[in-house]
Amino acid sequence: MDAIRYLVAGGISGRAMPSDFPAWARVYAFLRRWREHGLIAEFQDRLRGTLREREGREAEPTAGIIDAQSVRAAATGLLVRLRRLHRDITLVRADGGYTSSLAGWCRDQLALTL
Repeated sequence: MDAIRYLVAGGISGRAMPSDFPAWARVYAFLRRWREHGLIAEFQDRLRGTLREREGREAEPTAGIIDAQSVRAAATGLLVRLRRLHRDITLVRADGGYTSSLAGWCRDQLALTL
């Protein structure tokens, strides 16, 4: 885990890792296996929930934010996934890059207020 964090934080090539970490091929094998089994997302979800609870909030969010400049994928595909993963979210704040038709679609298809 420390080797993966080192790679991500430093933005370096795996072959440039210090020698006190495992061989780069082994680190990438773990990362690939974790990603294939959905463990990376699970780590992120657990960490987010733990941090939110430490701040005195519910583990699951009830609102989100979407920015047209940051989100390159179709907003509808992203919002469907958001709804599937976080059933408690009822409000999504969006910038002016999104059309009013998206707000109606969110209300009618996903029971979300945009």
